[in-house]
Amino acid sequence: MRAHFGCRSWPIRRLAVALTPGLLLAALLGMSNGAPALAQARSESPPPAARAAPADEQPIDTVTVEAERAKALVRKQVSAFVSAITVAPFQDTLKRWRAPLCPMVAGLPRSQGEFFLEKISQIAHEAGTPLAPERCEANLAIVFTSRPEELLRAWSRRNVKLFLGAGARRISRFIDESRPVRIWYNSTLMAVDGMALGEFQDIAGGVPNNPHARASHIAVDEVRMLDAVLIVVDTGRVSGVTYDQLAGYIAMASLAELHADAPLGDAVTILGLFATPQRAPADGLSAWDKAYLRALYHTQQGETMQLQDMKSFMVRDLGAAPGPQPAASSVSQPP
Repeated sequence: MRAHFGCRSWPIRRLAVALTPGLLLAALLGMSNGAPALAQARSESPPPAARAAPADEQPIDTVTVEAERAKALVRKQVSAFVSAITVAPFQDTLKRWRAPLCPMVAGLPRSQGEFFLEKISQIAHEAGTPLAPERCEANLAIVFTSRPEELLRAWSRRNVKLFLGAGARRISRFIDESRPVRIWYNSTLMAVDGMALGEFQDIAGGVPNNPHARASHIAVDEVRMLDAVLIVVDTGRVSGVTYDQLAGYIAMASLAELHADAPLGDAVTILGLFATPQRAPADGLSAWDKAYLRALYHTQQGETMQLQDMKSFMVRDLGAAPGPQPAASSVSQPP
């Protein structure tokens, strides 16, 4: 099964038939039949537009000043948005996928699961994220269940690598948090040129060693890559959102490491789906969300100024249209 968009195509991953042994499969429950559609926005006739002055009647200096103010406002809004949602550890790089993405969905009927796979694959493709062939080993697991705590505890006992390198307190806090969507990121460190790090042996054991290191103040020698991402959807807490919105939220959160509780201000973004659902874009991602993902995957990860480069990229990508974008009114549901 392949989905085609424009002149390019990518494989759609098959639905997961067996995620874990029997105890885990018993914990996977599907969503209720269909998500409620949003009410159609009320349409009112706009007031008659005032007659626009001819171009030759508008002072050029006034137009120029207004354009510069609009651009300055865009830059300010973009800077605040990127800084708020991005997880940017001190002296570390932003995380993104370099290994081809291979998503898997479990806990849903086949038609609904394939809808999520197709939607997430489309978003990843448009962002510039590499995608794996149809037959691949899953590195993005998306699990729908009504009993997330029970599932995660059972799964972590059977798979010691599920929460790689994390302490018991952090794992317990993740399992017990009451969120509609839980997100766990596992990452790996590699040389900026894509080569695996070597290992220097000493009395303390193996220490990562980079034989390709460079001496530079504007570039780094090692970068953080997303290695595996786990998304657990609590089906009892996502009522009232559409499949398009939920798929957009999952895609946004799985393609970049983001702050779950970032202050979003007036920005219209799918990240506000559960905090301010009335403002969430109905089609999934807003223009700002799409621009953010493109910026992350089209700027140099090895540059120390990547975060600033992303802001400049988004300003160019969005053009000179400041302010939040209105949410769409159309809603699409899976078959």
